[in-house]
Amino acid sequence: MKARQNWQGLHKQRKFFDSLAKKLNFSSLDDWYKISRADIRSNGGWGLVKSTAYSGSPIKVLLSVYPEHDWKIWKFKVVPEYFWSDSYHARTLFDWLGQELGYVSFDSWYRISYSEIKSKGCYR
Repeated sequence: MKARQNWQGLHKQRKFFDSLAKKLNFSSLDDWYKISRADIRSNGGWGLVKSTAYSGSPIKVLLSVYPEHDWKIWKFKVVPEYFWSDSYHARTLFDWLGQELGYVSFDSWYRISYSEIKSKGCYR
């Protein structure tokens, strides 16, 4: 039986995720967008993710452990339930996407393609 990990303190949590990043050959914080629950579980971090503080959400853990990063929640494989119910999130996505694509007028949106959206990491 595996010993239980002590997750008290952000320093220990960050140390785990820094170590996991090396193991998964992540070279930047943006690589975390492709993480899955299975990746975390198979590497011993599921106890932290399922803790009361994070409610089973890898995204909540990453936001807490790496607060210096400008996270784009919509780039994760799975977004939190009801995320898109809040129009603020859709507006934030489209503001960011328009900036990324160099759109300066509303007319630019008429020519957007799925491949452009996908190229920026937006899949849903």
